[in-house]
Amino acid sequence: MRDFAAHVRRHLPSAGIPPDRHAEIVDELASELESRYTALVERGVADADAWQEILAQIPSWPALAHDLGAGGQAQRSPWQWLASRTRFGSPSTDSWRRDIRHGARGLWKERGFALTGIATLAVCLGGHAVIVAGVNALLFHPLRIPEPERVVLMANQYPQMEARRGTVSATPDYDDRRAAVTVLEDQALYNYSAEIIESDGAPARITGMVATPSLFRLLGVKPAFGRIFTEAEGTAGNDQRVLLSHGLWRELYGGDPAVIGRTIRLTDRALTIVGILPPDFSFGGADVRFWTPLALTDRQRSDDARHNNGWFSIGRLKTGATLEQTRAQLKALDAVNLERLPPQLRQLLVNAGFYTSVEPLQDAVVRDLKTPLFLLWAAAVAVLVIGAANLANLALVRSRLRLGEIGTRLAIGAGRLDVVRQLLVEGLLVSLAGATAGLLLAARIVAALRTTDLTAVRDLASVHIDTSVIAVTLGLGMLVGIAVGLTSSLPLFMPLPAILNEQGRTRTRGRGARVSRRTLVVAQMACSFVLLAGSALLWVSVRNLLTVDLGFRTGDVLTGVVSLPREQYASDDAARAFVRESLDAIRRLPSVTAAGATTIVPLRGNSQTGIILAEGYVPKRGETAVSGLRATVTPGYFEAVGTPLVRGRYFDERDTAASTTSIVIDERLARRFWPDRDPLGRRLFRPANARETVPDDKTRWMTVIGVVRNAQLRGPGAADDTNGTY
Repeated sequence: MRDFAAHVRRHLPSAGIPPDRHAEIVDELASELESRYTALVERGVADADAWQEILAQIPSWPALAHDLGAGGQAQRSPWQWLASRTRFGSPSTDSWRRDIRHGARGLWKERGFALTGIATLAVCLGGHAVIVAGVNALLFHPLRIPEPERVVLMANQYPQMEARRGTVSATPDYDDRRAAVTVLEDQALYNYSAEIIESDGAPARITGMVATPSLFRLLGVKPAFGRIFTEAEGTAGNDQRVLLSHGLWRELYGGDPAVIGRTIRLTDRALTIVGILPPDFSFGGADVRFWTPLALTDRQRSDDARHNNGWFSIGRLKTGATLEQTRAQLKALDAVNLERLPPQLRQLLVNAGFYTSVEPLQDAVVRDLKTPLFLLWAAAVAVLVIGAANLANLALVRSRLRLGEIGTRLAIGAGRLDVVRQLLVEGLLVSLAGATAGLLLAARIVAALRTTDLTAVRDLASVHIDTSVIAVTLGLGMLVGIAVGLTSSLPLFMPLPAILNEQGRTRTRGRGARVSRRTLVVAQMACSFVLLAGSALLWVSVRNLLTVDLGFRTGDVLTGVVSLPREQYASDDAARAFVRESLDAIRRLPSVTAAGATTIVPLRGNSQTGIILAEGYVPKRGETAVSGLRATVTPGYFEAVGTPLVRGRYFDERDTAASTTSIVIDERLARRFWPDRDPLGRRLFRPANARETVPDDKTRWMTVIGVVRNAQLRGPGAADDTNGTY
């Protein structure tokens, strides 16, 4: 084994070089010569020839000592060194292998720097990967169906009456649009449903969907087993069929394909299983576990059901058809339907600004998610920039501390681009290791999210670390590595004597180092300021939301949802008896002070809206009808949720099923109809259908017995919490 250190020590003159610096140069030269010698041998060069090649690298030891000492005056501009090369020529595969080995050894020696860089990038790139996975799944691919851009959502809109943009239609619209909107090759109607199923010997409430048989044809769904619904199964009396999700099938039947044709009992109905949907099908959310066919009744198809909105109406555009063509045909259909209505109702709808909207279903699904997800993404990018700038700053400091090594390599003939390549390799090694660790961290975070209750908010089960997320993360890691490598190469822009002189001083005090580090610090501070400002605004918003008076109490209030089997509770009297007995039992519990039941659980998102009119109220010219939230509640409800009473009284034992003509309204509705009068004792009515807007002898009047504080049942700032009736 050749002793390179002894060879350098024997030939390198020490005159003019301080002893400590001479010993340092000997070590650096020996390491560089050994690295080049090893590379030649690995390329197949004979030992003697490799040694002669190494000796030829330093033709004059005195000249080298002069360059490395205080008297070196060699000058080369930054542009000249860009064309310089070592004697080994352009980078080859062997050169890259050598650089990787050399870089790995160097990083192993400086494990503190390497681990700091890897940990920093793991956190920054891991957090960014989670956000990218969420954006990719929830915004860019929320509908995992063929050609999702061709699927559109149609909805009835009343912009002058309801501030919140509608997403639903009425059942008669389905038949009308199938006949009139010819640019759609297929249409479907659907809504969510809840049923009771027995699982592991105990009843469980599961969410499903009731839809026209055309839904699965429109979505291009092919079952894993069995078949989808036929058109005949969308008629009354022939709709006792069910499709199961892949997850529910495995949960109930262990993946047995022989379940096709068997009967399953959902609540009080016996349904025949006709198909099992594929595991990747999650239309409507991961919590949808079954599908039943929608069989529209004559009542649902009649004009009496118009504008009783409660169904999602979608269609698939024909090849080449556009949204503009669809809007034009829907506008013509709306005009025809308006002309068929009584004058009072027609004017009511005109005042409300009624029209049918159409938009890509994918846009409607992600509308409420775009802003928060893009804000999170921007924050993740800012954190990544801060982390990259911090790592680049550390790399720059590290390169200033290595000026002696760099100067020695340049003095013996190494090309500056070779040194740059070495620094780039080291940066890439750190960044790719950090990206890999970040992906592992992101996978753990995503797995943890799937086990939380957040999956009920949105379909987080579709969020996963796929190839696109991996590609983006590794690509960003490489960009960060290149940026770090180039930043650490900044000292190479100095002439060789300046490099050699710089390394002999305090190694981080050069003008170039100061400018570079200040630039990086400014970048970090700018991104940090943006994050801090955003965090402060977010905190102020959250604090304001937490202090908003919702009109009801949120602390110390428990809620639950009950679904009664129709077979066992076929009559309204049976259902009322169950509710009454249950509330009596709950009120007897020692820790319960009040209990009640309602059709709208506050903050749960479920709601009912409808037009309400007042006796003797004459709307102003162009004034639209009043529409707001409505809930059916039992005595004790207001006391349980703590909604303050402003005037009159709450519901009590006097308000029975035989006298269901009492109504409690909120302050907004009272001001709308009776701004200057006492609302107590006044009468209101709800039209049974869209045609009954003028009262007659059959009108069912309701008398106001109380006025309560305005309640934001949807949450703070909900756009359509304009009026409330109980």
